[in-house]
Amino acid sequence: TVVGNLAYSLSQDGARVLVIDCDLRNASVHKTLQISNRSGLTNIISEFRDGVSIHSFEGVQDVQYDGGYPLSVITAGHRVPNPSEVLGSKRLAKFLNQARQEFGYIIIDCPPSLNMLTINSMTTANTILVPIQCEYYALEGLSQLMHTIHLVQERLNPNLEMEGVVFTMYDARTNLSTQVVENVKENLDTKIYETM
Repeated sequence: TVVGNLAYSLSQDGARVLVIDCDLRNASVHKTLQISNRSGLTNIISEFRDGVSIHSFEGVQDVQYDGGYPLSVITAGHRVPNPSEVLGSKRLAKFLNQARQEFGYIIIDCPPSLNMLTINSMTTANTILVPIQCEYYALEGLSQLMHTIHLVQERLNPNLEMEGVVFTMYDARTNLSTQVVENVKENLDTKIYETM
């Protein structure tokens, strides 16, 4: 939801935006943006070659809302790629390097688990925006994520920066939501967005 709304807002401001859904289990970007769930990501991982035009590539969908700039979307599809395709390939990184020439923003929706697609995304990304659900186990998952981010910064991508944290599913009527927000603010030394 955060990815869909952020991409929509940027495209309405005239930015060229590419959205990539790397959450193969949830694959919710297509639902948020109301488009079909083609196997774009799995096609990129298994088939992408240098020099191929991004828009001629099967699985890239262009969608336009309310007269804003067209938004390009690569959905996760239904086929989970073979782990060896993800591990042994730098196709996602090569694809992103080529896409950087054309798009002002490339937004990657990663799964909540720390799998190889998430690590590959962190390896090629400039910044990370972390959505935190206002629930009991949020802090436990956040500490694991922060540890992984530091490892990626040390070993794979020294240019990776923490964009900040945005709270999701915040319910002002519950003590739990308030406690999660306060706890994160006390224990995390990074930008925390006011918008929830």
